[in-house]
Amino acid sequence: MSITMPPWPKLLNNNVQPGLERIKEIITALRVDMSALPPVVHITGTNGKGSTVAYLGECFKNAKYSTHRYISPHLIKFNERIVIQDREISDEQLEILCNYGSHIIGNEGKFSFFEATTGLALYEFSQKKADVLLLEVGMGGSFDATNVVEEKILNIITPISMDHVEFLGDSLSSIAMEKCGIIRLDSIAVVSWQPTEAANAIISYCESKNVSLVLFGRDWNFEVFDEEIELHFRLPRRLRNKVLVDSLALIGIESLEGGTVFRIPKPTLAGIHQILNAATAAIAMLMLGLLYYKKISLLHISEAVKHAFWPGRMQTITSHDLGYNLPSNVTLIFDGAHNVAGAEMLMASILQLKSNATPLYVVHGRTKGRDIEGFLRFFQTETVLLCVTAIRSEPKSESSLVLYDKATKMGFNCKIVEDVHAGIEECISHAKDKKALILVCGSLYLFSDLKTK
Repeated sequence: MSITMPPWPKLLNNNVQPGLERIKEIITALRVDMSALPPVVHITGTNGKGSTVAYLGECFKNAKYSTHRYISPHLIKFNERIVIQDREISDEQLEILCNYGSHIIGNEGKFSFFEATTGLALYEFSQKKADVLLLEVGMGGSFDATNVVEEKILNIITPISMDHVEFLGDSLSSIAMEKCGIIRLDSIAVVSWQPTEAANAIISYCESKNVSLVLFGRDWNFEVFDEEIELHFRLPRRLRNKVLVDSLALIGIESLEGGTVFRIPKPTLAGIHQILNAATAAIAMLMLGLLYYKKISLLHISEAVKHAFWPGRMQTITSHDLGYNLPSNVTLIFDGAHNVAGAEMLMASILQLKSNATPLYVVHGRTKGRDIEGFLRFFQTETVLLCVTAIRSEPKSESSLVLYDKATKMGFNCKIVEDVHAGIEECISHAKDKKALILVCGSLYLFSDLKTK
């Protein structure tokens, strides 16, 4: 089971409809005791959600707090989605859980895959004790299945960009308002850097809900040095009387009057976007330490940024990962970027990583319904050869013929290949003995194809 997918729910069921009625029906049918859930930190946004969860999880582990985690999608095995007390759900637990869901819910055509999976996860989380639940949305906010959870101790919004426009809206402001739907009246939200249109929408929403907003550019900011990130932070006045006794000293801050400055190391996770993700997570961890979890210290935050691992993001792939030998002249990198904003950050990171003389090769596959040209345009000037393929592990994979047609019209030297491994082999053959960087990107589902042959 752990290698592919559980027998239920079925991934092919994509009956995605706005509204929380169906997830509420699932919660009721499964008899999920929502009051038994641990305190919830809810994470939304377009990019950076998963790595933010990784940083937070590492910080809680460092401070000896136990966590449940819910993420999507998985890379290799379904078990990755549901983490119970810091460990992926076991095959045995997952089989029992899915059998229970199949027996109770029955008509899976009525619910989307994500709704059913979320219901199962929340049931399992309610059955096991933990100090915190890190809950990542699927794609939205207001009508995301995870938003069936009413009580949250903290909301986090990572950078927002144009994605899933058919469900979330066709402007940054409408997408931002939809993402804000996770935030309840009188709650607390940490917000990362946002485009101006999205930031204005978030501010407007939070003011209408009397939210204590910790906003990038207003309440916090950062500077980057050679080995460190310097964070500038000001706690909203309305939260100052809620700070835990002794938490300032533990975190290493003398006073909140007039703001404070502290430093963390640069993240080990590669990519310039991880600077922002790490800074956002650090502010969220600081808030959690100040208000709820008094064992969290600045050392725990720094160590989390230094040691967190999140596979499939600017990850260097080795011969050991592939199961066959890569030539010594080739560097192979995988990144799950799939939207326009992700492509822009990815290419900026690649340019920072490689020398001007090193040719770039790209192996690309993606899910249907995305902005192909918008994604590929960031790679136009640098790519020597673009190999396109359908994704075997993605039921909604875009056709390689469609990708080829779009890419050749953009002027790419493009070739259709059978799978990701054939694409890598084609790039290696083209490079011959010269130094080369091969980038596999376009979808996290490609990672599963990469790890299996």
